[in-house]
Amino acid sequence: MRSRAMRIADSWWLTALFCLLLVAAYLAATFGEHPFARWIAFLMHSPTGLALYCGLALNIALASIRVVMERLQRPILSRESILSMDTWFRIPASGTDAVPRAAAWMAARGFPAAISGGTVSAIKGKYSFLPGTILRTGLVLLLAALLISAHARTAGDLVLHEGEQGDLFGEKVLLRAITASLPADYLQVGDESSFKLENVSAVLAAQGNDHTLFTGWPVRVAGRACRIIHIGYTQPITVTTAAGSIAKSEDLDVLPPGKNQLLSPASSGLLLTFSLQPEKTISKGLLIGKQYNLETPRYRIMLQSNGAKTPIELVLRSNEQVAVKGAALSLGRGSRFITLHYAVDPALPFIYAGLLLLLGGGVLMVSRFFWYRKEMAAVIDADCLLIGFQEEFYRKWGILQFHRWKDEFPGE
Repeated sequence: MRSRAMRIADSWWLTALFCLLLVAAYLAATFGEHPFARWIAFLMHSPTGLALYCGLALNIALASIRVVMERLQRPILSRESILSMDTWFRIPASGTDAVPRAAAWMAARGFPAAISGGTVSAIKGKYSFLPGTILRTGLVLLLAALLISAHARTAGDLVLHEGEQGDLFGEKVLLRAITASLPADYLQVGDESSFKLENVSAVLAAQGNDHTLFTGWPVRVAGRACRIIHIGYTQPITVTTAAGSIAKSEDLDVLPPGKNQLLSPASSGLLLTFSLQPEKTISKGLLIGKQYNLETPRYRIMLQSNGAKTPIELVLRSNEQVAVKGAALSLGRGSRFITLHYAVDPALPFIYAGLLLLLGGGVLMVSRFFWYRKEMAAVIDADCLLIGFQEEFYRKWGILQFHRWKDEFPGE
């Protein structure tokens, strides 16, 4: 006999309560910015959220175990258990062959019967609980894996240039090449940029193998999931003043168009603000578009010395130079850099396994329309044979069919 606490812990009513509380928590998160991120942070990191999250997972697991145990348990047949079925009938049975006749009658209708003493039991669709169990197992595994992922996942960003080595969680990697098909006629309309990072790939060497990385699906490199999340321009800059000459390569983070990069070369006394300069401006009615050459960009540079109040505006491309008020600015041959996002997630295999079980269980649940549990049972009750019937779904149809079969039962 199960305790009251266990009956509550594995009840579907408790599942519904947990789900309602999680929905209520999400509705509360919608009163601020980024509601989904706030909701996830609440579930994964706050004591109350963790209690709700773990309680739901434990409840579904216990309910699944209960269903499996109940469905695999051999039914205890008695007069009372048959009277509690969906329907039943009595047949006079004074002979000793009443039980075998009942078993043969059930088997003829597709119910494999088992005789035990003076009782007969026949179950059809005994394992019909499997689709739901697989579905719930996948859900529990996914919930557990997501919780582990939230606390054990490590991630970071790494900036790499062509021919440069980097450290990927203690593993030396070499960026062999960057391929980027940046448009030479990118048109931006309005203030908001519609720039999308696409058509960018890179070849990364690690542990003696070459890996091609993209901006979409991550690629595993040295046990880490890696993908490209950003691209920018690496520009050699030479600043010459009365104090001397300073040459340095700078990573210009000016994509998407409209973004600024502030530089202050050491000991030069100058501030340089880089942004992309459009090739031309296109007007059509109230719409104004700016066309940029992202393949060979043109830079708008706001140059300001420490004592000057007004900056000087310059427009230069790579391999160009200009001299202004005692200073000379020269841009060398530019190249590109990428920002690599990497992550290590020990729960990833379990997330995939949970999703696979969840998907498989969902597909198998279609079979539940025609694969469901039906049960017949019979016992000797005084000088009668008491036969009962029950089924999981479509009970009215099942009862009507059962009573049609009643007329076919062999008599004495």
